[in-house]
Amino acid sequence: MKIKYNDEFNNDFNLEDRLEGYIKKYFYPAYTISTLAPIYLIGGAIRDLMNARCPKDLDFVVVGKQNLEWVMDVFNGFEIEYIFNRFGGYKFNYNGTEIDLWLTNDLFSAMEYNVDGLLFDVKNNSLLSLTFDDFIDNGLRKINNDNNIENGRIKKLIKFEKEFKK
Repeated sequence: MKIKYNDEFNNDFNLEDRLEGYIKKYFYPAYTISTLAPIYLIGGAIRDLMNARCPKDLDFVVVGKQNLEWVMDVFNGFEIEYIFNRFGGYKFNYNGTEIDLWLTNDLFSAMEYNVDGLLFDVKNNSLLSLTFDDFIDNGLRKINNDNNIENGRIKKLIKFEKEFKK
């Protein structure tokens, strides 16, 4: 069976190139942010781009201190007008693409509903896979050594484990 690819992806040599190219085209400020803090593309956009489909939106997580003043500087520099999404992250349109961006010290909070997830590390142009076992074995510390999944999150891990085993 032949796979029909979106023409936009004809020159991609690998998935990382495709993800990098798409982010550069549709949300270049992610690369500015990556010079200041770790930023990851998460969610369905990775799946869509793997299948050579254009995603409906891009979801990013920035790991760092909450209420970072420099985020406003980046938004102002790129003339980004935002609102807050229903989960408390920033929501805006950039270059015709819907963007959701969260700031967090606790990546687990952003990833808790994406247990078998992929993350794309914007700065290092690398794809990371987090599975349920990574959560259990504190694989999130690979991304953020200061990540503390102990603060009230153990109960959620136990709940996910029970649901996952069903």
